Amino acid sequence: MSKLLLRSPLLWGTGLAFCFFSLIQRGVIRDEYVVRYLAGHWVEYIEVGLFCVGLSSLAMKLLSTLRQKKSLADCSLPVALSGGQHPSEAQGLQRHLLESVSDEQGYLPKRLRDGLDFV
Repeated sequence: MSKLLLRSPLLWGTGLAFCFFSLIQRGVIRDEYVVRYLAGHWVEYIEVGLFCVGLSSLAMKLLSTLRQKKSLADCSLPVALSGGQHPSEAQGLQRHLLESVSDEQGYLPKRLRDGLDFV
């Protein structure tokens, strides 16, 4: 449950918006345009809050992509023969994939596993 909460863009975005509006309310941010256009009306509070949720979601996706990019070298299948492989070899390739991959929830291992399941 705690992992789910820590990976929630709603939680991080709400926290980011709260910190931003706290800085405005405490007088740390005093620029008249920022106060007028980002904290002048209740609709703007909602707008900035939703922007922060979207921004945190994009940041989490970026971190996930960078983490998966580092593990691309670990995820590989043996080189196919020039004439191709027989579909009966798919189970052996699945075993090889399970043995060689440390992060089974990554995008590439999941796609390879789904492709081998289809065969």
